[in-house]
Amino acid sequence: MVSSTTQSSYAKQRSKAIEIGFDSLLTLSQQSEKVSFMIWSARVQRLAEPNWHPKGTELLWLWETLTHDPELPLELFKKILSPEEEFKSRKPVLAAYAGSEFGIFLHSLPYLEVPFRVNEVKPHAWIYLIEDLYMEPGRSMRFKCRSTPCDVTFTVSDPREPLVEAAQLRLDPDYIRVRGNQIQAYAESLSNAYAVATRRLQPERRSEGGKAYKFIAMRHENFFFPLEMMRKHIEAGHWQPLPPKPNE
Repeated sequence: MVSSTTQSSYAKQRSKAIEIGFDSLLTLSQQSEKVSFMIWSARVQRLAEPNWHPKGTELLWLWETLTHDPELPLELFKKILSPEEEFKSRKPVLAAYAGSEFGIFLHSLPYLEVPFRVNEVKPHAWIYLIEDLYMEPGRSMRFKCRSTPCDVTFTVSDPREPLVEAAQLRLDPDYIRVRGNQIQAYAESLSNAYAVATRRLQPERRSEGGKAYKFIAMRHENFFFPLEMMRKHIEAGHWQPLPPKPNE
């Protein structure tokens, strides 16, 4: 059984948390047109009591409690930025520099959340960024890759004339090069590069491409960094772009 002292301490802490949370909401609403969870939570953490260290889920609980209170003044409610509005207002983030290399793995990656060594699995194709790659807010509260020009290269056992290859890849003949068994093509984005590779390497697929985040990883030194992992780190605000391999 929970002691009365513990209950009293818990109630006082919750009461103080609501007081600090509401005061922060009110103050910020007087200083700006909109109040976001990110700015509000930073203020609450600064004003928190010495023995109270609010984080993640607790801050989210407090935000939801205050912003969904039916007694919240209408003027204040109108200034609250919804999670969707706040997400869409986030700025694009640099994910990778021009010159970075990405591997395409047609049978999905061995890991999606953590890096893996380059000798664990061999990519079926390579992507080389021509320009810096940025990620920006997309649908369903997820970041997406911006369209970024790149080259995609892969090896085939039955190379054909450039015009024939271009027809299957659905590209302008000027956008491809055939050198021996290697095909190099220009793509408008990572997803487009993945689609181009699957058209040639997996022609039996019912639908080309797919969720490219599960099939692409950036190479840095002796490791591959899954594109989905990079996206999650960017969404959490923890990603630092890695320098590409220097030109030899």
